[in-house]
Amino acid sequence: MRDWRIDITAPLSSRHLGRKLANYAKAVLVHLELSGKLGRGKLVSRLKNRAITGLSIVLTDDRKIRVLNRDYRRKDKPTDVLSFSMLEGECGDVVPDSLGDLVISLETARRQAREYGVTLKAELHRLVIHGILHLCGYDHEGVSAAEANRMRRMERAVLELV
Repeated sequence: MRDWRIDITAPLSSRHLGRKLANYAKAVLVHLELSGKLGRGKLVSRLKNRAITGLSIVLTDDRKIRVLNRDYRRKDKPTDVLSFSMLEGECGDVVPDSLGDLVISLETARRQAREYGVTLKAELHRLVIHGILHLCGYDHEGVSAAEANRMRRMERAVLELV
């Protein structure tokens, strides 16, 4: 089993929350690894053949995540979580030991927590799982309904177990 290293960047007022979220992300990664689900599609062999042990999580606000969403996804609006893989695309070999980066908007997470009737902690856990699954090759946009459902089922299963 890998010794996962989770780096957190968070506003000073959210550092304690960030540390707790790092521990949760590590538990999610360990669970996925032990269950043999730490990779989907072409990423399975990359994850097996490389010493991937790192993940970065950035907690930010709607203004900053909107800029990232606009620049990288061409959607000029805030979003809840963005995933930037270090295993594929133009960043595929930039940081050879990193799974990638998650960027989470605390403002959007708070709004969604109120909307869904859950705690901020529960919503952040869902967003961490969602982002990690994207980094592991799971997707729900631009794929078949079966593939999108596979990701949703995986998200719910991990949320219940970790």
